[in-house]
Amino acid sequence: ILLAEDYIKKWITTELLIKKAVENLTVSQRDVSKELEEYKNSLITYRYKKELMAEKMDTLVTTAEISDFYKANENNFILANDIIKAIFMRIPLEDPLRLKALEICKKTKGEELAEIQEFCLRHAESYNLYVNNWVDARIVLQNMPEMSTDPAGYFARGRAIEKTDEKYYYLVYVLSFRLKGSIAPLDYVSVNIRDLIINSRKTEFLKKLEEDIYTEGVRNQKFKIYNYETE
Repeated sequence: ILLAEDYIKKWITTELLIKKAVENLTVSQRDVSKELEEYKNSLITYRYKKELMAEKMDTLVTTAEISDFYKANENNFILANDIIKAIFMRIPLEDPLRLKALEICKKTKGEELAEIQEFCLRHAESYNLYVNNWVDARIVLQNMPEMSTDPAGYFARGRAIEKTDEKYYYLVYVLSFRLKGSIAPLDYVSVNIRDLIINSRKTEFLKKLEEDIYTEGVRNQKFKIYNYETE
């Protein structure tokens, strides 16, 4: 009932506002035919361009193209935050096998995760394997007790960050890291690079489309330009 009453009130308010506008605007002010025509033309041309791009524009971006773009523009990909690939575990202190967590992490190369996965399922109350994708370091380290806001010092001292509180043993094992202010690794920005390449292609495609349409119009004499001389 409340939703219905709210809808009815909004509809009535809109109709009253339209009526008030019509009563107070001049005839010329109420004439929106030009704006409607411009909007219609804009919508039609937008849909035409969209259909042409879907049909004819090449959207395949190879790894070589991404790599070349990265090498040519790597100074434009500066990290705003520290990023890491890491393993996080939170294990109850009462579990004596928590001491094996670091040993198991040291054996992994990032791809061999079966043993770590099984260990976490058996012993960790919570865990995350940030192994295949880079992640903002703050997302990982916020799970650790008494961490500084700037984790760069922890990375410099070694790959393992260990903490305990009254209930849990915490471990972040860092597989790789990049500090803010440095150049982002290729696999961290590859999706953005692909989007940039596609957007560049769109710009070139639409520019060529407009040039071709104009050239066709000239060739087929679809328009004529009159030059008016002034005194």
